[in-house]
Amino acid sequence: MKAKEKPVCTGTRVHTPRVKDEPSLLSHFCLSLAHRTLSNKVLMELEKVVCRVPYLHLISHPTWHSMTSLWMILMRVPPTILYANSPSQSSDIQNMKRTVIKSEFRNKVMVNDDHIHIEAEGAPNVVGLFDGSSKYRCMTKKYDCDLVDLPVTILQQVASQVIRWLHEETLGAGMKPTRDFLCLSFELDQGDLLSLVAHVDPEDTQGCISWWLVMDGNFAEERKLYADVAVDGSSDYRKFLGYLTLDVLHSTLMDLVSLCSGARGGGGH
Repeated sequence: MKAKEKPVCTGTRVHTPRVKDEPSLLSHFCLSLAHRTLSNKVLMELEKVVCRVPYLHLISHPTWHSMTSLWMILMRVPPTILYANSPSQSSDIQNMKRTVIKSEFRNKVMVNDDHIHIEAEGAPNVVGLFDGSSKYRCMTKKYDCDLVDLPVTILQQVASQVIRWLHEETLGAGMKPTRDFLCLSFELDQGDLLSLVAHVDPEDTQGCISWWLVMDGNFAEERKLYADVAVDGSSDYRKFLGYLTLDVLHSTLMDLVSLCSGARGGGGH
């Protein structure tokens, strides 16, 4: 650039050539630096989330572009627990294996220039949840996000993917629970609902995603009048289950299926 700025003498006037590519080069350098700074911050947030949730995997994808960075967060269910609590009859096991249950969900995080984009697989559609339309129950959503909301957005998405996997497991076991974004509810007799609820807290250093059992209905309303609430918020109508691994969560779900089946069939509560 200094060589190009060397004055050129033409007759009695001295001209200094203007460097046309100087502004674009400087702008590109500044934008690349800003992008790299944002990408490093995004990567730090993703690593914090993944290191506290044992069933998440973080994969970095090279883009070969100075203004684009890409990562993939996988929520993967180990094959060893997919049919761990299946019925012992071989015919039933074969029937369940014929039913394809999605056990891997992808969450793509992309930083393009100075914008953060999320592409989430298995996101429930609100309309589909209310009208019961199966074709809207699993979709791929694309949306923008800022750095502050990135951890809670990823955690909520992952928790909803776990809920969807559990919902399909209960359907395979013959139950038809209702599914919300972060909740799976079983209907008992007399209109009571027993719900498995995911709680997301990005500031929680132990596990980020915790699980609760919540009873809602006539029985719960009666107990709320004189229930003693523990330090962790537990009571007779809501119990804190803690930070469950997927195998423990799956076993808990199968216990709920047996409990609810017995309650609806008159076998007890």
